Amino acid sequence: MYKDSTMRLGIGKHCTWRIKRGRTLPQRHSIALAMMMSTAMRFEAMQASIPFSWRTDSGFSAEDLVSDLFGFYKIIQPTNYYPFLKLISKAEALMRWDHYGPPGNYKNKLFKPLLFPDPQKNRRAVPHYGQLPNFMMSVEPFTDFESGLAEIVTDNGTQINVLTRPRTFDVKRTP
Repeated sequence: MYKDSTMRLGIGKHCTWRIKRGRTLPQRHSIALAMMMSTAMRFEAMQASIPFSWRTDSGFSAEDLVSDLFGFYKIIQPTNYYPFLKLISKAEALMRWDHYGPPGNYKNKLFKPLLFPDPQKNRRAVPHYGQLPNFMMSVEPFTDFESGLAEIVTDNGTQINVLTRPRTFDVKRTP
């Protein structure tokens, strides 16, 4: 029996910066945050564009940018942040999903949380922007390009990765 090869395609965005040596840790965090934010915006814009939008509603989905920001802070300042968040149960989350629909239906182009109020408390409630927790505002993204400390070399790079798994054959022996 003959099996076809499988091919997986990945696409991403990247940026390249030139950073002057000797930056302090807070400066490096600031530069890294600016890099992450600009790259995340470009990646979400790509997902929201044709032909990707024909297949998915993921581009600028309600949680995307805030999730990226949360991941940034988990890397640069590792700690258990969950006690600082106002998490709800899985049952409550599913109830809100049933009421509002998938988060991809709500586009969020800001690094601010889009909150979905409890519809049992107010049936006419609509999603609204909330405030980031303090720990997610402790680093300011780098903007001082006149200083010469950092410069953008490539701001809109795109890469495509193709992974092909080889074809396999099942051989049946006959007597």
